Amino acid sequence: MTMEKGVITRIERLPGRPRYRIYVDDSCRFTVEEDVLIKCGLTKGMAVDPDRLASILEAEEWSRARRLALRYLATKRRTSRELERMLRRKGVSSDHIKAVMDEFRRFRYLDDRAFARDWVEERRARKGYGAARIRRELEEKGVSEELIAEALGEVDEEDEYRLAMEVAERRLSRMQSQPWPALERRLGRQLLNRGFSPTVVFEVLERVRSIYREEEG
Repeated sequence: MTMEKGVITRIERLPGRPRYRIYVDDSCRFTVEEDVLIKCGLTKGMAVDPDRLASILEAEEWSRARRLALRYLATKRRTSRELERMLRRKGVSSDHIKAVMDEFRRFRYLDDRAFARDWVEERRARKGYGAARIRRELEEKGVSEELIAEALGEVDEEDEYRLAMEVAERRLSRMQSQPWPALERRLGRQLLNRGFSPTVVFEVLERVRSIYREEEG
């Protein structure tokens, strides 16, 4: 937007929104959010030259980036990479993305370490997912390898076996009518898809096989 020096002749609030039309020399030249209006001290009679206009538009772009980020994080927790991707899709500049993310990390709105830790706990408790699947999910969300390893650090083979057995027992209650070979193949695929290692799946199937045979006998 280019403009010679002019004077703000009118400020008009948009219906139902904290956003304002700014008229320069009786012509609507741009709109700003209320926080930008206050921050830049825009008032009727103020002179606006190209430098001041550039400063106002810079403040408006920063405000937009911050609003987008706050709305995105309001629905659920996100990782730094997820927020960055969203802001880039919305056309936010790299400088503003960095500034927003630095501020949000400072106030702990963004915390990839806490996100990874909570994600591991939630996916294991609610979904019954093994470490491999959780790792893939966190990688897709852009969490660093260091933080993924840290979050999964307390999950050992015993934990994986115990959780896989719980999942298998729930599945078996709905699959009892199937012959063992078909049941074994299906259960094995399901456990692998949930992110349990082949070693853990083999051990679980061995245990389930023995239980199945005892019940048949």
